[in-house]
Amino acid sequence: MRTFSKFVESQEIRLWVDDLRDPKESDAKRKGASGDEVWVKTPEEANRILATGNVVSISLDGDLGIDENGQDLSGTEVSKFIQGLAFNNQIPRLQWAIHTDNGGKFKSMTMDLTRADDFWDRHEQE
Repeated sequence: MRTFSKFVESQEIRLWVDDLRDPKESDAKRKGASGDEVWVKTPEEANRILATGNVVSISLDGDLGIDENGQDLSGTEVSKFIQGLAFNNQIPRLQWAIHTDNGGKFKSMTMDLTRADDFWDRHEQE
């Protein structure tokens, strides 16, 4: 896995957020991965990279394991972060996909990212 400083140097990052599926593996490819994405496993890692403004696309899993304190980690933490960044016009529009099998989280993340699209649309009209 590449280091964070290497992520920041890249101008166009395609992000794959999943705690288990490597985007280079066949299971991830069935979920839409091309194999050349930057793979991160936690919301914190994803949000740090998103804040650079270099992410052009993201694919999110809904269930991202459990942290050291026993708390569930979720892709919804990332989708809400993206929505906030879009609202504040802090990152350029990005393409997004959701590859979770969790129906509830799929719905929630879709709503967040659709709102982000709406915010980007508004900013483009300003």
